[in-house]
Amino acid sequence: MRIFAILVLCTGLVAQSSDCSDILNQYTDENTYWYGIGTSKIKRFRSNQAVESASKQALDNLSSKLNTLVESTALITTNESIGVKRAQFIQQASSTIRTTTSQNISDYSTVYSSPCSKNQFMTVVALKKQTYFENQEQKVRGILIQTAKMLEGVDSFQNRLDKLNEFYVKLINVGRIEGIDTKLSTQYSQALGKIVTEYDLLMSDVLVELTLSEPLMAHINNHPNIILIVRQKSSSQPIAGIRIDSEYFGQQTTNQEGIVSIPWKDNLKNKLPFTVQAQVLINELVSNHNLYDSTIFSNPISSLTVEETPLQLSINYQIEDPFLLERANDLSDVMFQSIFSKLSAELVENISPFEIEIQYRKLNRSSNLITSAENPIEIYKVEFNPVIILKKTSNNTNLLVKDLGTVKATSYRSFENAYQQAIKTLPIIFQQTGEEIVEAIL
Repeated sequence: MRIFAILVLCTGLVAQSSDCSDILNQYTDENTYWYGIGTSKIKRFRSNQAVESASKQALDNLSSKLNTLVESTALITTNESIGVKRAQFIQQASSTIRTTTSQNISDYSTVYSSPCSKNQFMTVVALKKQTYFENQEQKVRGILIQTAKMLEGVDSFQNRLDKLNEFYVKLINVGRIEGIDTKLSTQYSQALGKIVTEYDLLMSDVLVELTLSEPLMAHINNHPNIILIVRQKSSSQPIAGIRIDSEYFGQQTTNQEGIVSIPWKDNLKNKLPFTVQAQVLINELVSNHNLYDSTIFSNPISSLTVEETPLQLSINYQIEDPFLLERANDLSDVMFQSIFSKLSAELVENISPFEIEIQYRKLNRSSNLITSAENPIEIYKVEFNPVIILKKTSNNTNLLVKDLGTVKATSYRSFENAYQQAIKTLPIIFQQTGEEIVEAIL
């Protein structure tokens, strides 16, 4: 009976005869060299295939030894902010990447390549550890120098993500780290952790804002654009060239200012209020990245409820006299009460579609002391001509100019008394003017 010895290596070996086992025993001491061993069954008329198969197995076997423990070594000193899930992702990704690195091994030598039995062909490759580590340290130093400068001159959001992923792949594919200079190994680990942290921060730094180019106001037929802005939260820098998807406007791409502007559709006022939702398709930018993890990142989403708001009005006083300016609010309040009773409107301080300007022309507020009488008498005089103008701010045209006529009065008591006598008829006129303003707007 023939006895077979079963040897289990990282790549797996088929059963060997005792002759093959004797040869294998010559390559078990790996203090100075790493050995990669491969075997293949010799088939009649296909000996070349056996040689190729054994050689590939030997290189795969050697590769598995060079890539062992890279992940755990690299993660020892990485930034703690990455978190457990992210660390697990690095291990998973790096394990996947390293399955194809055997073809990149250099400086190895083939120390055995012959039939080891009647039916088996064996190949043994050897790599000197000292040579490997010297080359590996040089390689790591070179990549670390490049990594330190990887984002210089890289401004765009997508290019930064691409660059971070590119150097992540370079670092994770560098090969075995365990055994190289300890300080260099730490620098490698820190660089890897920094890349992952930078990538995560960048992916989490996307802010999406939906707004209207102007309020959708009552009583006027305005057509605001729907504006979507994509920018980085930390720096407010726009994110250009990124796609947006929405049921309302389909897929669009942000311009250099990170903006998508969608024209108003005529039939939308009949659907008020309604909600517009849009998502930034950031995941499609990075779906092929080794650093991307769909369980961590999702497309940023923003929504906007579009509804009609009160018509915005603003007021501008052109009154040079401080005494009269201080008291003008009482009269304008009467006018606005008249307007608000008939319109859904509000008074704002910023630029509005309509501005109401109140002018006091022909101003004359003076006092005169009469000394000819037995007791000197001071006479107080107030005179002004109120004019109310309704302006359309979009084209700076006057829709209404209402001259209320000159009002004046004198008093022996005070300016206040003279003023109150002068404006006795003005509240009613201001109220009527408010009604005329409503008609002009509508």
